Amino acid sequence: MSAQNASIGIYGVMTEVEAVIRRFQKSGFDLSKVSILACDVRSESRTVGYYLSNGHLNYWGTRCGFWDKIWSMLPEWAFLEVPDLGPVLMAGPLASWAVAALRNENIFPQLNAIEAALYSIGLSPGARRQCENALKNGRFVVLACGTAEEVARARNVLGNTLEFALR
Repeated sequence: MSAQNASIGIYGVMTEVEAVIRRFQKSGFDLSKVSILACDVRSESRTVGYYLSNGHLNYWGTRCGFWDKIWSMLPEWAFLEVPDLGPVLMAGPLASWAVAALRNENIFPQLNAIEAALYSIGLSPGARRQCENALKNGRFVVLACGTAEEVARARNVLGNTLEFALR
């Protein structure tokens, strides 16, 4: 991803993430450059499922309304079972970067798929660790990529951004 930058926001609840996506839409930011990640919430008493219906990925579980809405707005999606994180759901371009990392795991065998995807856009080890810790703590990671100008716009939309050092 040459000449790309990233801005990342960490959020505690789904409604904050939904509000950020609406702000991105209002600002005219290209949603194909936005990714969302979160660990899945498992329940001992509720079935969790992922299924394709009419060409659209659907989720059945604790956050079904949220993920169905997000997956309808953002292109690309993935569900990965990541060591030390558990089940991770994602939408946006980071999904395909994580899948590419799986296909090329011999290049960075010390990184899991999420870390490798974040590495591929230039995030430092400290920044990758912060994102992973946020996921472990049940938070949502929203990532916007693009040119320096686009990322500056995204930073204004995200509001709750962390400043990350690029490699």
